[in-house]
This record gives sequence, C-alpha cells and structure tokens, in this order.
Amino acid sequence: MSWLPVDFMFHKRICLIGILSVYCICAFCQAPAPSVSLADVKAMPEKARIIALNQLSKKYNADSTDLSIELAEEAYALAVKYKDRRQEGIALVNMAEGYLYNDLYDKAFLCNAEALEIFNQLGFPADAALALTSLGWLYYDVEDPQNSLAYHQKTLDILRHSLDKERLSAAFNAVGLAHALGKNYDKAMPFFKESLALGTSAGSQVRISESLDNIGEAAMELGRYEESLASLKESYQLSKSLDDRLRQAETLNHMARVLILLKKFKESEQYLTAARKLIDISNSNSKKEMLLENALIGTDLYEATGDFRQSLKRFREYRDIRNEILSEAKKYRLAQSRIAYEEKKREEEVERLETEKEERMLQRNALGAVIVLLAVVGGLVISLQSNARKREKQLSEAREALMRKDIEKEKLEKEALNSKLEYKNNEIINFALHISQRNDLLRIFLEELAAVQSAASAEIASKLGKIIHQFKQIQEVNEDAERFHLSIEAAHKEFFFKLTQSFPDLTKNEKRLCAQIRLNLSIKDIASINNISVKSVEMARYRLRKRFKIGHDEIFIEWLKQF
Repeated sequence: MSWLPVDFMFHKRICLIGILSVYCICAFCQAPAPSVSLADVKAMPEKARIIALNQLSKKYNADSTDLSIELAEEAYALAVKYKDRRQEGIALVNMAEGYLYNDLYDKAFLCNAEALEIFNQLGFPADAALALTSLGWLYYDVEDPQNSLAYHQKTLDILRHSLDKERLSAAFNAVGLAHALGKNYDKAMPFFKESLALGTSAGSQVRISESLDNIGEAAMELGRYEESLASLKESYQLSKSLDDRLRQAETLNHMARVLILLKKFKESEQYLTAARKLIDISNSNSKKEMLLENALIGTDLYEATGDFRQSLKRFREYRDIRNEILSEAKKYRLAQSRIAYEEKKREEEVERLETEKEERMLQRNALGAVIVLLAVVGGLVISLQSNARKREKQLSEAREALMRKDIEKEKLEKEALNSKLEYKNNEIINFALHISQRNDLLRIFLEELAAVQSAASAEIASKLGKIIHQFKQIQEVNEDAERFHLSIEAAHKEFFFKLTQSFPDLTKNEKRLCAQIRLNLSIKDIASINNISVKSVEMARYRLRKRFKIGHDEIFIEWLKQF
C-alpha cells in the first residue's frame, strides 16, 4: 500500500490557516473579529477602511476566495496610499492565503516574501510569524518538507514564549505536520502531543480535535493501530460537537485507512462512504483536498479487497484531482518565482554596492582636489603625505570589500543554479516513482484478471482476454514513460552529450539506462518504468559495466556522475 507525501494530511493546511490567521489578524488590528458588512465598509472614509477591508478579506478567505483577494487588493492599495506599512503587510498575507487556496503558488510566494520583508523592516516579529506560517503551508502543499519545516520552525521560535496558548498550539502542530510530510513520524509525535496539551490548556476544542487527529495519523504510520483508532475516534466526537462537517469527513477518512491496515474492510468502506457524503455537501474551498485523500484511500481499499475495477476508478479520480491541485507547471512556476525574487534581491544589493562605489570615487576625487590645494601650502607637505597614505589604505580596504562582495555574488548564483538542478532532479525522480507505482498497480491488476480468466467459462474468458489485451496495449504505449525520458534528456543535456562523445556506439536505450542509474533509481523502479523484467535491467547494467571497463571496486553511479 503506497502513500505519496502530498496525501499525508494534505488538507490540514486549510484548517490551520483558517484558525491561526483569523486570530492573528484580529490581534494585529487590535480589534474584534469583523462584524461590519461590505456595504458598511464602502461607506467608511478611505483611511478608516483599510483595517475593515483586511478583516473582511480574512473572513471571506475560506469560502469566497476571489472576493477575499479583491478586498485584500483594495486594502493594499489604500495602505500604500496612506503609507500604513503594517496594514500593507497584512493585506499581502491575505492575498497570499487567497492565492494559496486557489493553488497559485508563485503569486502566494511573492506576496508572502514582500510581507515578510515589510514586517522585518518594521521590527514586528509577531507579524512576521504570519508570513512565515503562510510560506510554511505553501511549501507543505508542494511537498517540500525541508522548506516547510524551516518556515514553521521559525514561526515556532518567534512564538515559543507567547502567552497565547491557542496560537502556540497551532505552531507546534504545524511543525509536527512538516515532520510528518517528510515521514519523520517519531519526530512529529512530540509536537502533536505538545499541541494537544496547549490546546487543552487553552480550552480550544478545535485545537484539541486537530491535534488528536494528527496523533492518530502518526500512531498509524508508526504501526500503533489501536492507539491510532482510539485517538481518531475521540477527535471525531469533538468534531461532531463542533458541527464541523469537513473535520468529521477528515477523521472518517483517517479511520477508514486504519481499518484497512487492520483488515476490517467492510467497516473501512462504511467510514469512507460516510466521509464522501459529508464532502459532497460542503461548499468549502478545502473540499478538493478531502476528495483527494478519500479517492486514494478508496484505491487501496478496493485493491485490498480484490475489486480492481473499482480500485482503478478511484485511482484515476485521485490522479485527476491531484493534477488539478498540484500540476508540475505550478511547482515549476513557484521555483521560478523564488529564483527571480532572490535574483532581484541580489541585483538590488549589487546596485547598492555600485552606488557606494561611485560615492567613494567622488570622495576620492574630492580628496585629490584637497590634496592639490594643500600641496600649494608648503608648510603642510608632511601632513598631506600622511593623509594620502591613510586614504590609500582606506581605498584599498574598500576595493577588497567590493571583491569579497563579487565573490559572494558568484557563490549565490552558483547555489541558485545548483538548487534549480536539484529541484529538476527531484521532479524527475518523483515522476519516475509515480510511473513505477502506476505500472505495478496495472501489472497486479492484469495478473489477477489472468487468474480469473483461467478459471472462468469460455465466454467470460474470451471477454477477459480482450480486456487484458487492451490494458497490455496501454501498458506498451506507456506515454508517461516517454515523457519521463524526454524530461531527463532535457534536464541533463550535457551528460548525454559527453556520454555520446565518449561512447558513440551506445544505443538510445543504453543511454537512457545510464541516466536512470545516475539518478539513483532502484532496479525495480527502472524495470517498472521501462516495462521490462528486473533480470533484464540487471543484465543490461552488467553489460554496460563491462563495456565501460569499470572495476569491481568502483561504484557505477559515482562513475557516471563524472560526466
């Protein structure tokens, strides 16, 4: 039973952002939660309208995202006009959360980055925690546990001594979820338990319910199924008392998954069906994340019960929803936005250094004029020489400082290029694992059909034979595998060029195998992607080692990395 990182409590970002940010905005504005209407706000004077617009933007964020973004944009424009930097930053965070709900990750990143810069300039760490939290959830959504953990940990460091236990509970919970995204469930569990303790102390049923649900999921991943089920049931009862349908659906999904692991398939199907009904009647923007998890759990349930048609149907539903939420293009645009933003900051730093350099040149020219004037005064010759040496030393130190800055710039550019290449490699590997898992599922499905065919009547066996033939044709076409090969060739052009130069007689498939080995894919995954046997991969790998004359004590992957 395979679970991709995106599906571990993916939608909890929606619940946490809603709970945390409503409180934070009210605290920042030093006003209660918004009770005014849109009509009331339109009647206010412009300057007084800024805070109310930000409050309303937060209010409508979860269920009317486009309206929320529109209100935040108006608040931002007025804040800029009246030079209210704090409200300007809050409006940017509101816009970022709206874009995050709409899965526009590149726009969300830029808004949060600008807001964070404003709050840091103002010296408001509690405000900065808002932008850091939003960035943490952004990278959580794009399945980047390292960056997600980094931002959430910064938030926790800021809030660690906060007297607001409910907000601190949410921060601990977020760090736990980032660890869980990286499959570090042992590390995640203490953060969830601390979140539960803080939520209990604050008397927040919402925080208690969320923490219990996360503890249940972590316990399940650690193989403690009975403990997991007990925690999830307690969370479910709390969500029922809160009349929160999506939270109920969330916990029902998780209980269904535990029951699959306990091989209680009938009960699991009942919970999964109940969750689906609650999701279908919801109008929340987080509905699609719930459907994603429900579809994937259904895939595993029906695979476990042998209903491969239903399993395949659920898998296709999962794939379609996942592609809508997290397409490769969206992830690429996020990476491009981050690189562009960092490049912009570096250019601004270079401009600042150039300005300083010009100022120093003007100072030096002025100094020269002074020296000429002083030279006329014969009695001050010795003093002028001493000053000239001192100034020359300062200029030399300034030149050295500029050289250090240039070296640092080159280092940052190199790191950016390496990060981009690493990002592309991670995307290719994730794509490869997706193809491998898909092919394995199809292979198992065909084997089961073949077994049924052998025991069926002649008429049914004939029909099953046609179905098997059709699926084998799909498997042979394998368009995803071809896209995967093209992605590798595009990302590693230099490797393919140098390999071809050194070994011009290599076939296309041999070159592709070299690239897949260089990416550190397992033999099993390589076999699945290329629709061949593991033995064929091993033989091809052996022949390549022999052709390349690689010694027994040399590691193949390290040898390939030299190209």
